[in-house]
Amino acid sequence: MDFLQGILKDKAGDLMGELTGKAGFSADQAEKFMPEAGSAVMDAMKSQASNLDLENLSAPGNVQALTEGIDTGALASKAGLSPEQSAGGIKAMLPMLLGFIGAKSGGASGLMGMLTGTPGGMLGKLGGLMGK
Repeated sequence: MDFLQGILKDKAGDLMGELTGKAGFSADQAEKFMPEAGSAVMDAMKSQASNLDLENLSAPGNVQALTEGIDTGALASKAGLSPEQSAGGIKAMLPMLLGFIGAKSGGASGLMGMLTGTPGGMLGKLGGLMGK
């Protein structure tokens, strides 16, 4: 999760602006929501990695699939918000967060490696097998 924590730290102002401007969050609500939402997004990405367009992570199909894969009710209870606020927060920040994740991951191969825990994703697995 160091990867995610780095993004949330580096891009906190941008993400907070999305939450306060588009979802109507207070600054305190946004601060509580961002780490919980980030974790929920990463969990959804891991569970749906094989169905995502990793070349264009912020593509509308990815945003929709991930939005549907996040339990906004559970996220709301963790962040101290209503389910409606939680859903609005995800809708506001997800495209921007996916763009940041895609840019920092180093492309599809790096992203797949991050999601599967294998350096280089499938390419790294194949390279490891060929080296044995």
